[in-house]
Amino acid sequence: MARPHIEFIHARCLPWQPAPFRPGATMKLLSEDTGTGALSAIVRYPPGWSAPAGALGVDEEFLVLDGELIHGDTRYGPDCYAFRPGGFPRQTLAPPVARRC
Repeated sequence: MARPHIEFIHARCLPWQPAPFRPGATMKLLSEDTGTGALSAIVRYPPGWSAPAGALGVDEEFLVLDGELIHGDTRYGPDCYAFRPGGFPRQTLAPPVARRC
């Protein structure tokens, strides 16, 4: 089934649930196409989470709302957006390690 039309979502009212595409992370599902598996979600990564390097099997896009993600040598902070097409060689993806003074 194609994604249904969604006019407005009050995301803070959605429950956090495991993110099957990012083991160890949680998500708030915004919309999903059950036929293709395409979805939009708010994803929260716990401290120490990381994804190994490898080629993406599907298109991936993200917008960082808070914190940072590190993709190889690139740091994505708040309001940073990226789109990577399927087959793109992904480097290790992780939130930054907290530094102590």
